[in-house]
Amino acid sequence: MANDDGPRSSMCEGCGKSLFRTKKIHKQLKYCSTCYARLFKRRPCPQCAEVARLPIFDLKAVCQRCLSSQPCVRCHRVGRPVGRMTVYGPACNSCAHYFLAPQPCDICQVLSTRLVNMLADGQIVKGCPRCARRDFETCAACGRNRRLILGADGRKLCRLCSTVGITTCSFCGVNIPAGMGAKCTECYWEQTYRKRLAMDIEVFSSGWMRAEFERFGAWLPSCTHYKKAARSIHRFLLFFQEIEKHWPSWPSYADLLAYFGAEALRRMQLPMVWYTEINAVVVDVQAREMDSEQRRISAILASTEPGRKSEALNGYFRLLMGRVSIGRTSIRSARLALSTAARLLTDKCRGANELPSTAKVSRFLSDAPGRMASVTGFILYLNAEFGSGIDLGQVRRLSKILEKRRLEKELFALLRRSRAGEDFETRWLLVGLKYFHGVSRISARDLTVAPDASGKGLRVSIGYRDYWLPSPYMVTP
Repeated sequence: MANDDGPRSSMCEGCGKSLFRTKKIHKQLKYCSTCYARLFKRRPCPQCAEVARLPIFDLKAVCQRCLSSQPCVRCHRVGRPVGRMTVYGPACNSCAHYFLAPQPCDICQVLSTRLVNMLADGQIVKGCPRCARRDFETCAACGRNRRLILGADGRKLCRLCSTVGITTCSFCGVNIPAGMGAKCTECYWEQTYRKRLAMDIEVFSSGWMRAEFERFGAWLPSCTHYKKAARSIHRFLLFFQEIEKHWPSWPSYADLLAYFGAEALRRMQLPMVWYTEINAVVVDVQAREMDSEQRRISAILASTEPGRKSEALNGYFRLLMGRVSIGRTSIRSARLALSTAARLLTDKCRGANELPSTAKVSRFLSDAPGRMASVTGFILYLNAEFGSGIDLGQVRRLSKILEKRRLEKELFALLRRSRAGEDFETRWLLVGLKYFHGVSRISARDLTVAPDASGKGLRVSIGYRDYWLPSPYMVTP
């Protein structure tokens, strides 16, 4: 343990003489050996009643053992070794460096409060943790990052694994590499989890939530391993704190969905699994989907700046929601249609009051011809409500031409792949059926393929209908 030097002085506080050697430091004040014998007398400690040399001018002073047993002034942990005695009280060995003035590393010149003595170029220098570990590697036995020694078997091992070899876990008794310490990995994470769980339980003020969180903590390792449980228990704590803050007992799923939203509940997957198991709660899938889609729709509506574009998008949203309310479409389809409309307005209309024209819609579809079906409803709405005059027939013809060209390019790309010997036949069938026969939305599992009599083509059967496709191996790209 080191004392906090504080303001350095070469004078004894008792007699005022120059100090050659300090005998005692009490509350950052230094005393010589003569004043120590004169001012510090043996008497019972007012806290533990043990006899110790205490100052006669401070009747409330306690012995060194009681002073060291106080909680750390920074982390408030009890029982940790004292690393530094500060003006505020004892600091544990993990927190002691926070009370030091940063000093530059002798190697990289970076300021640090955790300098250590290290050997560099044959000299002892002060190095920061990063420089001190620059020659560390991963031990082949214990997996720790340490300075390694080349063993007789050619493996690089840390000092403990090289000299001691194998030891036993002090908790479960299994054999482990000595470099792992006293515990195996499984026991380490189990103890870490139980410590964190005990700390989190103390956060709650209500008895019912303390009991519920303790039940959850006992259940969590049964559905996952201790490492994952230890890393996630603090994050799950926030979920239970919010419930304790707003409800006197477990709320219904509808209340949780209304308060947290589907996205937040999805992040709390394991607590929700436990909650539904213990309370026999049935998750309302439709309500959860509705909440998710509404959140995405809100983000889409907020993506356009105020003006005619925003007015058009919000009006189209009301039209779509009217269809959803009477069952003509689903909330997901409405969100997809609204997303395409917002993309059209954002990509092709620059001003806040600019609405798309036939040319702008055509350019929009040239990037992705498959958007034609999704954008049709928005075009009809713009023509009816804003008089945009978009020629839907011209747009559809252009969309078909562009889709044909895209499929043609993909077929030529597949032919080039065939020359490289890649497996592409399934994709050739699906793209070829769409290009030559306009057949789409099919699965490869529904296709029956056989070569035709000439050997230059393929006969593809879908149900009771047959289609002919050129064989990719007989076509010259």
